[in-house]
This record gives sequence, structure tokens and C-alpha cells, in this order.
Amino acid sequence: DFVEYGKVVDEFGGGSAEAKLFRLEHPEMFKWGQAAFEWEDLVDQDIEELELTTQWREMDEKYDALTTTEERQSFLEANSEYATARRQRDAYNAGVPKNLIDEWVEYYSIPRAGWDNERYLMEHPDFYKEVWLGILENKEIDFGKVPSVEIEKLLGKYDELPAGSERLQFRCQNKEFDDYLVKTRGYKPCYGTDRCK
Repeated sequence: DFVEYGKVVDEFGGGSAEAKLFRLEHPEMFKWGQAAFEWEDLVDQDIEELELTTQWREMDEKYDALTTTEERQSFLEANSEYATARRQRDAYNAGVPKNLIDEWVEYYSIPRAGWDNERYLMEHPDFYKEVWLGILENKEIDFGKVPSVEIEKLLGKYDELPAGSERLQFRCQNKEFDDYLVKTRGYKPCYGTDRCK
């Protein structure tokens, strides 16, 4: 085992993911090495994280060679398995509990536009509490302001209309939408009032 370990160290280095993984997969040799060479304790190291790093080393090198955010985003979109592996590894690095790693991957796969992220957090309360608020230490979200998918679509149409009567008539046609604007933007009610006559 020690001879094979030496080959791994020669190829990747003693501090590499490959070397650490080899030590964890060979506990008797690792225990001997800790006594003989004072090898560092790897108690906080996840085998799954190390496996992901060794499995995707070549793709990491290609990704790291890219210089712009746009290039990297395109690379991840073109290589979905690798993108998933990167997100899993990010979750391990952040200290996410193993039962929430799939949710981390799902959350960070959502495009950063609109309210999809907030709706995901609202629909996954354990992830929201343990990861979003706990591990990442983000601020609480007022879920009362998060629109449904249908309301978000109506918001897009509404905001494109010119101010004035066209927006007023748009609100008069949908009570739920009007209620949302009253609640989140502080508008006066329209639906069912004299303003809609």
C-alpha cells in the first residue's frame, strides 16, 4: 500500500485529493503513517468530496483555464454532469448536511432571474433554515412578498404597460394580482372599487 501511495504522491503531490483519498481508503497504512511521519488528521475530510475532485480533475483544469464568467457559465451549461459534481463539492466544502446536498445542487441550478430562487426556499423549509439562514448566514426572506409563478408573469406584463389607465384596467381584471400589488407595493385597491367603473 505504501508503495502505491508513493506513486500517487509522485504524480499528484502529498497534499492532493488523490493522496488524501488513498490514505482514507487504506486506514491501516494511514494509521501507521500518522505514527511514523506525523501525517495530518483527515477527520473533517469527506471521502465523497475527494472522490469528486479526483474524478473531475481534468474538467476542473479546463474550467479553471477559462477567464470570464460567461465562458465558465457556458462551460457548465454544456457539461451538466460536471456542473452537478461542482455543486456537490461546493456543498461539502460549505459544510452542508448530506441529506440537503441534493437540495443545494437543485437550488444553485436555478437561473438567477425572477423569483424562482425565493419560491424554492419557501418550498424547502429545512434547506432554508439549515443552509440559507444557518450555514450561509443570509437574511430572512419575507415570503409574503414572493409572487406565485402566475402573479410573476402578470407583473412582467403590468410593468411593461404605460402608467395610467392601461395599468388601472389591468389591475381591475384580476383580484389576486391587485391584492398582491396592494400588499407588496402599497398601492390603493382597484379591483371591485369605483376606480374600475
